[in-house]
Parts: sequence; structure tokens; C-alpha cells
Amino acid sequence: MLSLLLTTFLQADPTAALQAQLDAFTSDEAVPGACLAVNFDDGRLIQIASGFADVEAEMPMTVKHRLMSGSIGKTYFAAWYFDLLAEGTIASEDKLQKYLGEKAWFSRLPNHDSITLAHLMHHQSGVPEHVHLQQFWDDARADVSRVWQPEELVAYILDADPLFDAGGDWSYADTNFILAAMAMEKASGLSAYREIHRRYLLPLGLWNTLPTTSNDLPGLVQGYHILGEAGRESALPVLHDGRMELNPQLEWAGGGYYSTTADLATWGRHLFVGNAADPAQVEASLTSAVEAKLWPGDRYADGIIVSATPFGPAYGHSGWFPGYTSEVMYFPEGGFSIAVQANTDDVRRTGPLRRQIFEAAKVLSPDDE
Repeated sequence: MLSLLLTTFLQADPTAALQAQLDAFTSDEAVPGACLAVNFDDGRLIQIASGFADVEAEMPMTVKHRLMSGSIGKTYFAAWYFDLLAEGTIASEDKLQKYLGEKAWFSRLPNHDSITLAHLMHHQSGVPEHVHLQQFWDDARADVSRVWQPEELVAYILDADPLFDAGGDWSYADTNFILAAMAMEKASGLSAYREIHRRYLLPLGLWNTLPTTSNDLPGLVQGYHILGEAGRESALPVLHDGRMELNPQLEWAGGGYYSTTADLATWGRHLFVGNAADPAQVEASLTSAVEAKLWPGDRYADGIIVSATPFGPAYGHSGWFPGYTSEVMYFPEGGFSIAVQANTDDVRRTGPLRRQIFEAAKVLSPDDE
């Protein structure tokens, strides 16, 4: 009887199958290393690693290593947005002008007189993306220790033509979340990083989720970047003597965090089961999602990508930072959250990490097609 129970348990445990999938992913030399984690609604946690945290040093990737989360960090700022809405500190239809209109540069902001907080959080403001400008990256590389102020990031798109009228279309931009977070700090009189730590990271025990406030980030694995240079054959390391070659502090509300993959999966579950931000506001956000130009069928609202998948709806976000890619998705029908991270940004060769999420979901949902 004991032998039968043990056999049943081993068959039910998906860890070995998930490890085999991740090993197959990192067997391609284009993927130095990767981590995958699953957090179930019943509290179970699976976390695995594969490949190298540092190729040159032949250092194996482990589940304790931290990687840049990229734009997944928007979900932490979104959580604070939901709570500020619930507390009546802000309203989604508030004009940005209410909070930042006194700034000397505000009238130079595209669509300045019509943008609302909802437009920013849905990427419907019509504001261009400062991250797409070569001058921004040139300046970031020129002074790797520069501490960026939010207004310095916004300055790159001042006097630019709007992409469209506010609310008239959709275009993803970190600049939207920089402006929204500036407004939230102004409305509340509080620091976004401090509030995110106090309200979410500390209560949920996400000890390995840390803000990227300098280019010296303890526990960060080596990353390998191409920075969008299509002609480059191999990615280059981003850490030199343990320090990043540019200051990731420049990301702020566009992302702004690095973490273990287990923390990402855990956060991805807590946010959508109502253990983090105000549940009613999260639910309202999901229903207000608008069509997004991402994966086919994706919708977007307030820092959340709403996806239709073979395993039912999924909620989460993707992330990119030079040298790193990440993805987290919560599947309410399956009762689990899956996060995957890799220490390369060469997606032209690795493909989107969502494919790895789906492969893992297939293991966890064997009855689904």
C-alpha cells in the first residue's frame, strides 16, 4: 500500500517534467540560463533552475539567484494605484494636469490637457516611448552612475507630436507609468518604493524582491544583451566586476525591480487572488482591459496583460531589461501562477518566454488541449 501511494505521489509531482522542459530550453546555447517557478493556490511552490548564471565562470543557475524583472515591475506600481483608487486618494478619470500641471514643462507634454490617469495606466495616452530613443540609451551609457529623476526621463519626449489623441488608440510606453507614478506620489505625498515595500513585499514575505536603485545589485546573475542590434551574432555580458554597465535606477515605474523567480510566481498569485491590492479594484481593472498590440488576443489595463490561452484566461505581465527577459501569468482556472526568467534578452533566438509558460501549463493541466 505504501509503495502504491509513493508511486501515485511521484506520478502526480510535475517537477521532473518541468525540469526536463527547462533543461531543453537552456540546451540551446542562445539561452545561458533560466529559472521557472509555480505557485499554487494551496500554497505549494515548485522552483527549478537550469543552465548558467555566468557562462564565463561556468557558474550554475540556482533558484536563489535574482534576475531583472523588467516591466513586470509595473504590476507593483499598479497595485498601489488600485489601493489609492480604493482609498479615494485619486480617481481614474482625474486629469494628469490636476497633479503635474504646475510643472514648468507640463504644457510641452503631448496631449497634456486631455490625458487622464486611466489613459496612462492603459497605455492610451498617445505619449511616445522615451525608451525607444537612441539618445536616451547613449546618455545612459555615457554616465553609468547617473541617478535619474523622473522628470529627466519625461524630458526626452517633450515637444514631440502625440502618437494619437488621448484614448484614441493603444501604444505601450514606460513613459506612461513614469507619469502616472509621479502623479500618485504627488497625490499621496508618499514614496512609491516605500509604499510598495510596506503594503505588499513585506506582508507577503517577498524578501527577494528588491528595487533596482543602483548598478550594484546583490545576488543579480550575469545577463547577456544585444540591445536590439539585429546584426550582432552573440550577446554581451552586462555585469562588469559585479556592477551593471548602466544604472537600472533609470527604469523606476517602468519596471524597477529584480527578484527570484519564486517571488515573481508568488506575487503573480497573490495579486489576482485578492491578497495584495484591493480586490474590487483589481477585478474592475480586468473588466476594463482594452485591446493591446501584444500577443494576439491580449488586452491591457492598469499594468496587467489579460490573455486568452489554451488553459483559460491568464493575468500577468512580461518583462525586458538589457540582458534579461521575464514572464509571469496567473491561471485562475488552473489555480496556479507560473513565472519564467532567462538571463538573455536575445528573444529573436529564444522566442517569447510565454511559450515556456504554456509548456509548463500543459504539464500542470494534462486534461487541457
